[in-house]
Amino acid sequence: QYLFLERGGVRFLYTANTPVAENCERWLQFTGLLDKNGKEIYEGDVMVSRTEGVGNRVVKWSDQNAAYFVISNSETKKVDWDNCLTEDLIQAVHYKIIGNIYENKDLLV
Repeated sequence: QYLFLERGGVRFLYTANTPVAENCERWLQFTGLLDKNGKEIYEGDVMVSRTEGVGNRVVKWSDQNAAYFVISNSETKKVDWDNCLTEDLIQAVHYKIIGNIYENKDLLV
């Protein structure tokens, strides 16, 4: 169950089933981009590409670079501009959402 809210021009996704702690709510930031199937991409989404051997990628915001990146679970701090989440990258590797880090932790292994 999801609830979309917009505040100050920023769109958020609320998921009631994924509390951070007891009685907490989780807000996810919309990236403004769509995956290859037209599904909205949010920070924390887990994505897969058609490229073999790449593995699952997580959408994360980088304050230092002021951009969203798709990184593997092992690349917790390092970002590479080749993995900056853009429409061109999504089209080139056919990224699609397969879950998110809050509801599908098993996708991170």
